[in-house]
This record gives sequence, C-alpha cells and structure tokens, in this order.
Amino acid sequence: MVVRTDIKMGKGKIAAQCCHAAIGAYKQADKAKIRKWENEAYAKVVLKAPSLQDLYNLRELARANGVAYYLVTDAGRTQLPKSTVTVLGLGPDEDDVLDKAVIEAVLKMEDGELVPQVVEGIRTAVKHFGSDLRDG
Repeated sequence: MVVRTDIKMGKGKIAAQCCHAAIGAYKQADKAKIRKWENEAYAKVVLKAPSLQDLYNLRELARANGVAYYLVTDAGRTQLPKSTVTVLGLGPDEDDVLDKAVIEAVLKMEDGELVPQVVEGIRTAVKHFGSDLRDG
C-alpha cells in the first residue's frame, strides 16, 4: 500500500484506507498469485507518497507491469472531502515484479529517504521468520 502524505489523515483513518486498498487489490489479483502469497508470508508493506500525482504515476507503473491495483477514493463521511484519493493498494505479486513497478519509483520520490531501510528490514524479517509473519 502507498499512502499519500500531502493530506491530513489520522492514524485510524490511514489504517482504514489501507484496509480498503488491500482488499480492493486482493480482489483484482490473479488467483495463482493470491494462493502463492497466502502460502508464503502474507507480506504487507506500507509506503508513503508525497502527492496524488505520485499515486497516479505508481498506478500507471503497476498497470504497465501487470500488477493488480486498487485506488481508494474516500466517501467523505469523516476527515476528508468526498472523492479524495488516499491510498494505492498493489499486489499481491512476485517481489521482483513489485520492486520494478513500485519500490524503485517510491525510492525516487521526494520524501522516500527512509524507505530503503524499511524494505530491507521487511525482507530480512520475512526470510528469517518465513510464514510465521502472517499479521504484518
């Protein structure tokens, strides 16, 4: 999931929007990729994007690489105006495909300087703990 950081959302709102993104992308994903993801570590990664345009750019990269995606548009009932785009959900897919489609692009974004350590930490944890990481 990639969350916009240029809009004000509380932690609970971000969590809810990420849930919408995860479910939406999951429903769009190839069934074989879903089965593989479910039989492995159920890895989930949350990254940040500094703008709406960045989410649109990532969506286009996902589309070009055949990665399932879901763009969350808020209903406007609580913290945000109606139709505010908040989160882009991606995958599940193979690590190398997601790296090509997303992580490299996020690393190039304006405020993505901490992302390399986060991604490496997640990969290390998944390799070490394997399928025990099901609630990430």
